[in-house]
Amino acid sequence: MKQRNPLSQSFFQGNRKNLFMAVLGTTVLSVGILSVPQLMQILIDFLSGNHRYSMHQIILMAVAVLLMVSFSGLCTYYFRTKFSTKAVFQYRKMAYHYLSKKKVTEFYGQNTAVYLSALNTDLQKIKEDFLDQIPILSQIVICGIGAVLVMIRYNFFLAMMACLISLIPFFAALFSGRNMEKIEENLSKENAEYLAFLKDFAIGFTIIKSYKVEGIFSALHDKICQKVEARMEEREKCVEKINYFAAISGYITQLPFCSYALLWPIEVKVFPWELCWPFLD
Repeated sequence: MKQRNPLSQSFFQGNRKNLFMAVLGTTVLSVGILSVPQLMQILIDFLSGNHRYSMHQIILMAVAVLLMVSFSGLCTYYFRTKFSTKAVFQYRKMAYHYLSKKKVTEFYGQNTAVYLSALNTDLQKIKEDFLDQIPILSQIVICGIGAVLVMIRYNFFLAMMACLISLIPFFAALFSGRNMEKIEENLSKENAEYLAFLKDFAIGFTIIKSYKVEGIFSALHDKICQKVEARMEEREKCVEKINYFAAISGYITQLPFCSYALLWPIEVKVFPWELCWPFLD
């Protein structure tokens, strides 16, 4: 049985309450988002003479949606921020404890700049691309499932067509970003090399000034910076390519729905398309 990495587990130790509240906040927000089209439909029906709900009930529904959004904001402000910052703190603490237990030969057997990069640059990317996205992922899943259920309520055929066509931008983004892992790894290595240069420069600053070899180190610095810049540009191009193909395929998937609406007019209702477009794009 494969053992779990204790460093990755350190993100969640004593931090599950904050994660739970953060996910709960985005879950409640998802319910609020799904409630808005229904509330608009009820309001339009009321204004058109269908008094299935009284104005008092409609106001209570609107207040309930506002309370959901407010609760989600509080959870994000207090618990989501606490979760990500505490996770980073615990990871650094455990990583430092792990490094301090290494033997001298083991420690210096690897470039120390790799440790610095892992505890600084790479960790920041883990925070932004993984830890901060966990609560958002729950919102995307719940909104997606909820939007499909609401669509099925109005039109089963259109809902099934939306589910099938929405796979196009997903696979487009997956295909265009297949080299992203390798690009990130290369960028991490270049950042580690740059940190190693800065460390050597700081240690040997007096020697550099004594022998007046600033020009040599400046040229070396520029060369390393160019390599980092090339890797960063490669990463940005990959990100833009993913976004571009996902957006274009998302726009293409909207065409069948427009055609269907024009060829087969149905009763005018507030249909929650706006909830689906983020998943299609």
